Amino acid sequence: MHERLASEILAVAQNGIPVLPYSNVTKIVVTEAVRVVHQIELTRDTIIAQMQELAKSLPEDCCFA
Repeated sequence: MHERLASEILAVAQNGIPVLPYSNVTKIVVTEAVRVVHQIELTRDTIIAQMQELAKSLPEDCCFA
């Protein structure tokens, strides 16, 4: 039973983890992806901060159904 489970885990790991060959193109693509994710996080944080500021102006008993 443990051997079967170990085989299934190995199969999932081998098929689920993509590996890209190292090249300048790969480096550029990965660097750009990280930059975009970072920008998305900054935008999300800005939106949350704006929402929190707007929420302060709402009456406490306000609720949306």
